[in-house]
Amino acid sequence: MAGSPPVSITTDYDPVIHSAIMHVLPGSHHRFCKWHILKKSQEKLSHVFLTHPITVEEFEICWLSLVDKYDLRGHEWLQCLYSA
Repeated sequence: MAGSPPVSITTDYDPVIHSAIMHVLPGSHHRFCKWHILKKSQEKLSHVFLTHPITVEEFEICWLSLVDKYDLRGHEWLQCLYSA
């Protein structure tokens, strides 16, 4: 780091950790680890997939709608996730 703060810090989501990072390293961005993002996604969204089965075409329409809504077409990680 050569005396400068890190650009980002990756942790699980905890409001206290988030607050501490913002207070101690105000120039750094707090990012959530992929494991916790995927775990929370399953917890919060599994009912959607279990109660609302969709076709491949419907999924792709919904996916593109989300990507466009949040301007994420150039987001490398999401593109890799979609391509897998």
